[in-house]
Amino acid sequence: MGRFVLAVMIVAACDHGGGPAIDAATDGTFDGTGGGPDAGLGSLTCDELAAQLRARAAATSRQCSAPSDCELDGYPVDFSGTPTCNCGATWSSSCGGAAVNAAAWAADATAGALSAEWIARCIGGTNGVCDCTRGTVSCVDGTCRGTTYDCFHPFDAGVR
Repeated sequence: MGRFVLAVMIVAACDHGGGPAIDAATDGTFDGTGGGPDAGLGSLTCDELAAQLRARAAATSRQCSAPSDCELDGYPVDFSGTPTCNCGATWSSSCGGAAVNAAAWAADATAGALSAEWIARCIGGTNGVCDCTRGTVSCVDGTCRGTTYDCFHPFDAGVR
C-alpha cells in the first residue's frame, strides 16, 4: 500500500506538459538531460515505457544487507495498482517483478518519472500477464532476489 501511495504522489507531482525531447543515455535509457527526467515521456508507447523501465531496473543496484533493503517493481497489477493474478499490467521481464535495492530505485529520478508515466497511462491496458504476480523479496548473499506468487494456490491477502 505504501508504494501505491508513493506512486500516486509521484504521478501528482509530475508535469506532463510539453517540453524538449530528452536525450538517450549511453545505455539506451532516457537520462533526463533534455529538460527534466519526465520531458517527452508522453510520446512513448506503453511498450516503450516498459522497455525503458526494464533497462533502468537492470542497471539499478541489487546489493543488500537485509530483505528490507529490497523491493519488487513492475509486477502485474490491476487497474487500481493492486497486485493481481487476473491479467495485470506489467513492465518487468519476470512475473514476480524486478528485484532492486529500494533506496537506489527511489533515488533514480528517471525511473521515478518513467514509473509515474507508466502508472498514469498503462495500468489497465492490454499489456497484461495472467496467472502470476509478485511473491516475496529476499536478500541472498548480498543480492536482492524476488519470487513469483503462485496464483494456483490459495490467494494471499492483498492479491486478487
